[in-house]
Amino acid sequence: MSFGIESANETVLKNMRKQITVSAVKNAVDLTRKSGIKVSGSFMIGMLGETRASLQETVDFIKDIGMHKNYGFFYTTPFPGTELLDKALEMGAIKDIVSYIESLGETNRPYINLTGIDDRTYSALKKNADDEIRADYKAKHPFWIIEESLAFYAKNGFVKTVKKAVKKILNKK
Repeated sequence: MSFGIESANETVLKNMRKQITVSAVKNAVDLTRKSGIKVSGSFMIGMLGETRASLQETVDFIKDIGMHKNYGFFYTTPFPGTELLDKALEMGAIKDIVSYIESLGETNRPYINLTGIDDRTYSALKKNADDEIRADYKAKHPFWIIEESLAFYAKNGFVKTVKKAVKKILNKK
């Protein structure tokens, strides 16, 4: 089950009008997992009120709830007819509304930055957040390389080969 969590900062959640709290999200994730359902989460970056500190709260939340491999950061996307689009236009974050709307279906479309953080730093913050979450996962899971190798082999049809090799190694001992 995927939750649209968006942020782990109460101010940013209020700015989004999510009508949820971080503790409610944590509780929902815990209950879902206790029910045996795998959980993932979507998070936005670049929302009104987002700061380095609020993004760090979200990164820490992802690490704390163990969602290292089941999350995604997505850039804020104001859609036509929303107050967020009006605010983005007012702030000058969208220079050409026609080009922006035409780009909404593009996967490589430009992101919208409503943070007040310069674009270069903003882009680096997302990469750093992903890197930090990955490093935390590796620190907490000493066999991460085996997991990644098996996932690679599963994707590429080598699982039987790996299982055979492991059996041979185990039988030699």
